[in-house]
Amino acid sequence: IDALIVNFLGVSGGILIPKTLKEIVNCFERVEYEQIITVLKTSDALLLIQPGNGFKGLFSGKLFDYLGAMRPIIAAIDKTDVAAALIKDCNAGFVASFDDEKEIANAILSAYNLWKNKDSLMFNEELILEHHRSKQVQKLNQLILSLFHE
Repeated sequence: IDALIVNFLGVSGGILIPKTLKEIVNCFERVEYEQIITVLKTSDALLLIQPGNGFKGLFSGKLFDYLGAMRPIIAAIDKTDVAAALIKDCNAGFVASFDDEKEIANAILSAYNLWKNKDSLMFNEELILEHHRSKQVQKLNQLILSLFHE
């Protein structure tokens, strides 16, 4: 893949970068939230890595920021869990099993081909907006208020 640069934001260690990739991989330990949003919105694709942890039905907050950026997501995750379903329902990217290298490679190539062909995904913007932080806070507020009025 030509012109590839990989940036890992908020990395505090534990990532081993092979020597052959050191020229194209950058790690940034501390990044302010506002800067992260800017980087997400200007990225060509976003990488979401979540190994299965035995718990189902839990979202990473990062996913909602990724959706809001409306950039293609390359997700190496549990394909049977809620994050995979949401990415698919939002038409927001390419989902691969966390432990399947071939599927991950195909997801990366799909995102690359999208970029190379200057194409874009047809994001389900309405569904993405329903998952925006402000909408979720409103829902939580309504739930809390309903508990006090019962």
